[in-house]
Amino acid sequence: MFSIAAYERNTVWKSEISLWKDVVRKSPNKEGGYLNLGLAYLSQGLTDKAIKCFLLASQLKAEFPDSYINLGLSYYAQGAFDKAVEYYKTALRLNPESPHIIHNNIGTAYDSMGLTSKAIEHYESALKLNPDFAEPYINLGIIYHSQGLIAKAIESYQIALKLNPDSSEAHYNLGISYGSKGSTDNAIEQLENSLTLKPDFAKAHYYLSVEYRKKGLIDIADEHFRTAAKLGYVN
Repeated sequence: MFSIAAYERNTVWKSEISLWKDVVRKSPNKEGGYLNLGLAYLSQGLTDKAIKCFLLASQLKAEFPDSYINLGLSYYAQGAFDKAVEYYKTALRLNPESPHIIHNNIGTAYDSMGLTSKAIEHYESALKLNPDFAEPYINLGIIYHSQGLIAKAIESYQIALKLNPDSSEAHYNLGISYGSKGSTDNAIEQLENSLTLKPDFAKAHYYLSVEYRKKGLIDIADEHFRTAAKLGYVN
C-alpha cells in the first residue's frame, strides 16, 4: 500500500503541470491552483491553456490582480498586444503590489504596437513609482537608439547599469549604441561584458564579430561569427 501511494505521489510531482492539476482537481473552487497551473503552462509556452486557467482564477476572485497580470503576459506572448494592455490596465485598477512593473509591461506592449509616445509615457510612470527600476531605462534606451538619439540611449543604459550591473541586456545595448557612433573599443568592452554574464547570447557574439572586424582582428571576428551561427543567430 505504501509503495502504491509513493508511486502516485511521484507521478503528481513529476512536473509542475501535473502537480497543479492535482491541486485544482482537489480544490476546484480556489483561484490559487488555477493561477499556478496557468504559470506552469505559460512557462512551457502553452499560452492557450494558461489563458484558460487565468480566466478561471479571475472568475473565482475578480479582485485578484495577479490573474490579470498573467493574462497580459500570456496575450503578449501570443502577439495580442492590445489585449495584453487591456488586462494590464485592469490589474492596475486593482492596486497591485508592484504597479511599476505593470507600467513597464504596458510600455513594452505599446512599443510592440508601434505606439512609441504611449510606451515612453508608461516607462516614465514606472520610473516615477520606482526610480531604482533598471528595466524601463533599458527600454527607453532602445527607443532613443531607434530614433537616432544615441547620446540619450547611452545615458539610459548607463543609468540602468548603475542600478543593475549584472544586466547582460543593458551591456549589450550599450555596446550597440557605442558601435553605432564609432566608439569601437567601448562597444567591444560592453559586448564582452554582456557575454561574461550570458555566454550563449548569440546577438552579442554576432555584433562582437562586427566590431572586431572594424579593428582588423579577423580571426577573433570569425570566431564570434561562427559562435553566433551555432547559437542560431543569422542577421
